[in-house]
Amino acid sequence: MAIKTLYTAVGRFERRTNGCNRSCPIILLGGQEYMVDMQEMVIWSMLNWRILRWDDIAQEYEKLATASGYCTERSWEDCTNRLLTRGLLVSGSGDAIIIITNLKSD
Repeated sequence: MAIKTLYTAVGRFERRTNGCNRSCPIILLGGQEYMVDMQEMVIWSMLNWRILRWDDIAQEYEKLATASGYCTERSWEDCTNRLLTRGLLVSGSGDAIIIITNLKSD
């Protein structure tokens, strides 16, 4: 069986209002609040309740960016890597059955 790496989002989305009455996306994880920008929010939302391969993240992100007409400032790879570094996305490698079990146990 081929080794695969799969990715998914963790945490809970909330919308907060700042002092200027502007709405800001916040991801809650482990009792901490993480602010995310629009590009990160698109990727995190896309992976919420989904498990995708790296190439699938690229395809889905491009579809959403094109459909919404949103002009991206950074590459989807940069945004995805930042979310991984911050712990808002997780990944697992192995055969698919083992990965899903490991992702659920975290």
